[in-house]
Amino acid sequence: MKIKLAITCLTLFVLAFLFSYQLYADEIESKTDRARLGQSQSLINLSRFDEAIAILEDLHKRYPENENITIELAKALGYGKKLNRAIVLLNELQKHFPDDDLIKYTHATILESNEKLADAREKYLELLQKYPSNDALKEKIADISSWLTDYATAASYYQRVLSKRLDDDSLKAKLADVYYWSGDYAKAIQLYNELGLS
Repeated sequence: MKIKLAITCLTLFVLAFLFSYQLYADEIESKTDRARLGQSQSLINLSRFDEAIAILEDLHKRYPENENITIELAKALGYGKKLNRAIVLLNELQKHFPDDDLIKYTHATILESNEKLADAREKYLELLQKYPSNDALKEKIADISSWLTDYATAASYYQRVLSKRLDDDSLKAKLADVYYWSGDYAKAIQLYNELGLS
């Protein structure tokens, strides 16, 4: 009796696992559909968002739990200025995949592209807590902080990145601009001189 009960429990566990896997990992079996997903990604890169949305909406209907399709659809919607729907999709994905950093990064870039800069910066800061040595995130936070006229934060993050990339003239120029906009003209002029821009 105990063996039969154990087998039944094990069977139910395996079925539940397989069902949950299928629910959240809807695989694309058709070569045509995989090609259409690739095409939609190319269209997003070309800023042809409406065409990408049309393809991705169709794929999303057939593979509603496929993470890649949902992320690409959210990107196309978000970059195509259909922010509300994009955020709904990303929030839904985040519930199923709470530790997926690609979803968090996509969320941040979509907010940024829609000029929701304070919200985007918060998302990038969350990612930076997990990846404290990521200079690309630090530079992104610095850029957004400068756009928000939070010059002290911008300068702080630019300095952190510049400490590792001493010869990066574009970064020095950004830092010089931040110093100038914040009224710290002496530091700005010093950097502009180093760059030969004064």
